[in-house]
Amino acid sequence: MHPIVSNSEIREFDRGLFEAGLVDATIERVGFAVARAALDLIGGAYGKRIAVLQGPGNNGRDGEAAGRYLAARGARVETFGLGDLEKVGAHLDFDLIIDALFGTGLARPFQPLDMPEGTPVLAVDIPSGLDSDTGLCAAGGGAIRATATVAVGTLKPGHLVNLGPELCGRLIRVLPDLCPEGVWRWLADGDGALANLPVPPRESHKWSNAVMVVGGSIGMRGAPLFASMGAYAAGAGMVHLYTRLEPGESPGLEQRPEIVVKLVESFYAEPVVRASQRFKALVVGPGAGTSLQMVNFIRRIVAGSGAPVVLDADGLVGFGDGDRLGKITRSREAGTVITPHRGEFSQLFGDPGSDPVGAAVAASASTGCVVVLKGSPTVVASPDGRVVISASGSAKLAMAGTGDLLAGLIGGLLAQGMEVFTAAWVAAEIHGLAGAGVRSRLAGAVDLAAAVSFLIGGAVPVPRHPGAEVWG
Repeated sequence: MHPIVSNSEIREFDRGLFEAGLVDATIERVGFAVARAALDLIGGAYGKRIAVLQGPGNNGRDGEAAGRYLAARGARVETFGLGDLEKVGAHLDFDLIIDALFGTGLARPFQPLDMPEGTPVLAVDIPSGLDSDTGLCAAGGGAIRATATVAVGTLKPGHLVNLGPELCGRLIRVLPDLCPEGVWRWLADGDGALANLPVPPRESHKWSNAVMVVGGSIGMRGAPLFASMGAYAAGAGMVHLYTRLEPGESPGLEQRPEIVVKLVESFYAEPVVRASQRFKALVVGPGAGTSLQMVNFIRRIVAGSGAPVVLDADGLVGFGDGDRLGKITRSREAGTVITPHRGEFSQLFGDPGSDPVGAAVAASASTGCVVVLKGSPTVVASPDGRVVISASGSAKLAMAGTGDLLAGLIGGLLAQGMEVFTAAWVAAEIHGLAGAGVRSRLAGAVDLAAAVSFLIGGAVPVPRHPGAEVWG
């Protein structure tokens, strides 16, 4: 995974470089790394015309060093300071513009110049004018739009949230040793997620990692089905779906014969609570409805179960607000994961605004839950302050049922004994990766479940009995 650090953490790290007398050497290293990124971006240096926008601080010195390295490789490098930026727009023949005006410390509004159309822009650390903590521009200002951004040492929150993804372009991380210690925030990567998947014991059976799904109501029977499919795709050996029918209703749940459907005749939760003791994880809430009876039914199941619980959709918003939710989840011995999208999160905790990371961390601390704040990107926060951001998802997942499938995917990983926070971020990352691999414009839940199953199946080495392959 890639570490993510704040502006204050970077300042403290830079202070350590200054005290150790390493600033000049570090600038030379950064300049060389930026020059290499520039060569990759434009396919060589010889004869190319490159403009370096050089600011007054160390970011400008990074750009100056990059320009020297590129000039040594045969590029024609021109440097423009803050006083003559308007000259850049008059040139239509630059092959590359390096933005080294301002780094992570800019706090005042910046009026970006109009770049020559079609000319690639390479930003050093972060596009000038973009706040590295928030991914926003100062009031009344703007930011340069980069084709690619060289993230020095670590990623910053502003690369990933709000305007960051549109303004930073492709992210290129260099010099990973220039990273503070004790990092608590990370960007997930696919290889790391797949490497964390549990390997089933050789003597596993269907009850070894069984999942209970509780949900469904009139018109919403598909939601718990999709959650059940997600649990199976994650590797669950058995999924029981508990759903309550209205009188005379035909649920039509027989379309997935591998899912064991248990029809609940009343809102009396104790039989379900007793049955839950046999399961390794529960997924509660998809399509359940928010009537008072259903809300009380779900609360009793969550409070009474001794297994990890994933609270999703109606099962989550039925609590009304974060305080009511926390009164139950903080008292549970097993872990709880909540999976709100932005609208559901706002109902419970208030609008996350422009700081989804901070909002998810606060909600996690107040409830004791691992929070999966779904969006672009998805933020996964733990009560101890750890955060993983998953950026693998895309608009392909903007289809009904994909969130239910994610809840089931988390439940399936929890049932295999994964630590709660790890299961949540691994599931979020795999969910996005699988969606990206679906060929259709939108990733329908059925196709997505198959893609998740194939992705996990190809990554997990399932042990065989030695007698299955005898040598000699």
